[in-house]
Amino acid sequence: MALLVDKGKIDASKLKFRKINYQINILPSMSQKSGSLIDAIANSDELEIFHTDVIMDMVEFKWKQFALGQHKVGCFFNFLYMVGITIYIQHTYIDNLHQHKKRLHGHFG
Repeated sequence: MALLVDKGKIDASKLKFRKINYQINILPSMSQKSGSLIDAIANSDELEIFHTDVIMDMVEFKWKQFALGQHKVGCFFNFLYMVGITIYIQHTYIDNLHQHKKRLHGHFG
């Protein structure tokens, strides 16, 4: 933003001010001595707490920051395992079954 300067004076009427409001959620009953927020939520009997915006945002943040990547890697290796086991079954049992039938047909045919 360019400031209008006239002989060292700033024209304040041309300036725009922007305000940013921050909201801080303070839980006075929580301290590190009594445990973490996650432990308190996990041990709570109040299921409605999971429908609050704060908890939903926290769970979404933790999912994106920590769990999503690990689940993607696990999913990749599970698909890789399924492809490997499928190839193994095809080669070991299905292809050998056709060869075994050809050998049996040759002996008794």
